Amino acid sequence: MLHYMKSLCLILLSPLFSMGLFGEPVGFYLADRENDGVFFASLDPDDGSLTEPRKVAEVRNTGFIAIHPTKPVLYATQSITHGEKGSVVAFRIEDDRSLTKLNEQSSEGLNPVHLSVDKTGKVLLVANYSGDQSVAAMRINEDGSLEPSVSQHNHEGSGTHPKRQKDPHPHSIYPNPSNSYAYVPDLGIDKIVIYEINPEDATLTPSGSVIVPGGGKGPRHMKFTNDGTFAYVLNELSLDVSVFSVHSETGEMEFIESVEILEEGINPENLTCSEIRMHPNGKFIYGAVRDSSGSGRDRMGVFTRNQNNGRIHLLETIPAGVSVPRNFNIDPSGQWLLVGGAREGGIMVITINPKTGRLQSGTMGTSNQVFPICIEFFHN
Repeated sequence: MLHYMKSLCLILLSPLFSMGLFGEPVGFYLADRENDGVFFASLDPDDGSLTEPRKVAEVRNTGFIAIHPTKPVLYATQSITHGEKGSVVAFRIEDDRSLTKLNEQSSEGLNPVHLSVDKTGKVLLVANYSGDQSVAAMRINEDGSLEPSVSQHNHEGSGTHPKRQKDPHPHSIYPNPSNSYAYVPDLGIDKIVIYEINPEDATLTPSGSVIVPGGGKGPRHMKFTNDGTFAYVLNELSLDVSVFSVHSETGEMEFIESVEILEEGINPENLTCSEIRMHPNGKFIYGAVRDSSGSGRDRMGVFTRNQNNGRIHLLETIPAGVSVPRNFNIDPSGQWLLVGGAREGGIMVITINPKTGRLQSGTMGTSNQVFPICIEFFHN
């Protein structure tokens, strides 16, 4: 059994869906940490089957991937051993879906765990979990390559968890839909740290923070509604989702509620949350739960969402079908959910009922031993 941190990141590409050609294959990239590389494969939207991945680039200890919103460019985090700082690598996506390296810049931290591109496509944002425990912003050039960061910010503080919250741990970074602010769930200090984005000079300016109430929550990832009025924060340690209203002009967040992701009767010991996603129709929220003990309690949770007040209700949880589902995503049609197994590998493809949000039958989508840790769609 491979260690669950041997993992990969999966990026779905769907330009054909954006052109309205239902039934055409949906491409995706797999960033495989075990094999130090990025792979390409595709999804058949008619039956949910996957092609076997083919390697298209070498990247050491690769992790999260992001796709530029308008350019055929892919960005990948790269964690370096021996105490060196990690980096972000920029690749041009060729017509045959192979990747050509453009350049590489320091992430300004030891362990870059998440990255995103702002809505203008001018700024890349990266969160460093350990080392400098920082966030950084980099200017994106016209060809998609990266300039060195001129804007880095270190987090400070601690939380109540005796092992996981001794120090700050920025775990992800997201621009809001209006692109005015970037939000950083920090697992170590139980806060969402907020920065104002300046796309013209690729800088971040501190703009306050909000506490995730409860203590020992460990906020990890989050998602906004399309209009930016609500945000859903997945708490890794407390196994729940916190709901906030968001003021797009000031960047401020106001807590509404936290809702547990597990149904009654499930022992939470050795369980942690990993990823959160919203269905394309905006009506449902999905979250993944990992079982680090390997005893098979890995789950996918489904929430219904009140589109007026933002509140959520747990609809169901089902077995994830893989060991340690560190990440997952939903295809653009809203009918397939791909779940990556970070411990033993594989991608489980689960059918979604788009009317009810419920998860139905699932099948293992690839025979290759791939270990996904992130899934992001290509909307170009």
